[in-house]
Amino acid sequence: MVAEGTVDTSEEEPKMVVERLRTLDAYRQEVCRELRVEADMTTLSDDVLERLEALLHEHRGPSCRVRLALRLAHANATLLSGEGCTVRPNTRLLNDMQTLFGVRSVSFTLGGERQDGE
Repeated sequence: MVAEGTVDTSEEEPKMVVERLRTLDAYRQEVCRELRVEADMTTLSDDVLERLEALLHEHRGPSCRVRLALRLAHANATLLSGEGCTVRPNTRLLNDMQTLFGVRSVSFTLGGERQDGE
């Protein structure tokens, strides 16, 4: 759950006054702007690419673009999806992508800050 509100410090014990409470997935869908995937080109087999395509299709959504950062032997390349290839950020997508590419290789970007799943 994600709680938004204010902190009341008028008394001895500070209190949080919750103004909005949402599930983590609802929060992600509202604020996530990008799914970032880092991968080594040598690990991108046909099976991995097919699974990636299936996951992106399964979780298609309105506003979260996909950034694929590829590590090559002597260079790096970054691919940013177009408007037609966006996903619905959620816990299942994050978990499936982390299983495919590794826990530290996948994250959501919240407007400008990275979120690794916590």
